[in-house]
Amino acid sequence: MHFRKGRTPQTQYDFKVGDNSLEIVDQYKYLGVIFQEKNNFRCNADTLAKAAGRALGSVINKVHGLKACGFRTYEKLYNACVVPVLDYGSSVWGHNHYQSTDNIQNRALRYFLGVCRFAPTLALYGDTGWIPCTHRRWCNMLRYWNRLIKMDDSRLTKRAFLHDYTLCSNNWCSEVKEIMCKLNLTAQFNSKQTVNLVRARDAISQYYGAQWSRDIQTQPKLRTYRVFKTTFKCEDYVTMDLIKHERSILTQFRCGILPIRIETGRYVGEAPDQRLCVFCNRNAVEDERHLLFFCDMYNELRSQVFGDIIDRLGSVSVEDKLTSLVTNHVRKTARFLTKAYTIRRTRVYSRN
Repeated sequence: MHFRKGRTPQTQYDFKVGDNSLEIVDQYKYLGVIFQEKNNFRCNADTLAKAAGRALGSVINKVHGLKACGFRTYEKLYNACVVPVLDYGSSVWGHNHYQSTDNIQNRALRYFLGVCRFAPTLALYGDTGWIPCTHRRWCNMLRYWNRLIKMDDSRLTKRAFLHDYTLCSNNWCSEVKEIMCKLNLTAQFNSKQTVNLVRARDAISQYYGAQWSRDIQTQPKLRTYRVFKTTFKCEDYVTMDLIKHERSILTQFRCGILPIRIETGRYVGEAPDQRLCVFCNRNAVEDERHLLFFCDMYNELRSQVFGDIIDRLGSVSVEDKLTSLVTNHVRKTARFLTKAYTIRRTRVYSRN
């Protein structure tokens, strides 16, 4: 294989072993990692993603019938059975973003939370506290950096690393340098010092958390989500022993994909202010706030589930009431949303 950059032509030299000419190939698998002639690891990532998809399918098949399988158990199974396949050899190739690997992780999150593929991934990551695959692989690269730093200078691997470090341009060391700069670890790179991996993980989480906070402001579906969700961390409702259907409805509500007019109206091209509730006479847009607080069709249910909780919140803003219900009264909110959506669906079918 002739490794080369962009438009550099392939070598015409005829390499031989004895009288046998060696075939020149564009990619080759070595120790389970697929190397490509232009140093593009996308094919390798896609191959690992297919294998990890099968591993995830096996995990899902085993936990599907277990009602008592909580998020922490599911998370541990994912990290033990799927991540090692997904990140195999990523200390070498893990710097860049590969959508195929993210698709596997997104599928794992969607299955547990019970949402469809249209759920915003920012909300899934924000509610579970998981970070994207790319950022997780950064830690693997830093771990390998530590191994190389500690390695004896006489070893061939260390000598290759020192040469790579000296060049530090469009190579592995330049990628590690970019990661360390983002994590404020430039001093360790310049002085060839090892990195505290515990602190590095925290720094990676904080770095992505800051990026996540900026990104959720640009997602139209997260119009309600960003009202009550301001911190990147695993939410209590994810780890609670909620009924799977309740968890699904609550997650859809939080993500802005619950099938009410504010969401379904976009599929038929309605303007947001025209997506009015047809189940009451308030002439109001049927959005998450309207469903939870105002729609007259759920008055009796609202009284049964919440009692005087909403009244006790006093004259605070609707946004503060919403934050209180989804944060401090998770079980009641999940129960109300599940029953309210059942009522709504029954009414829709009867109207048709």
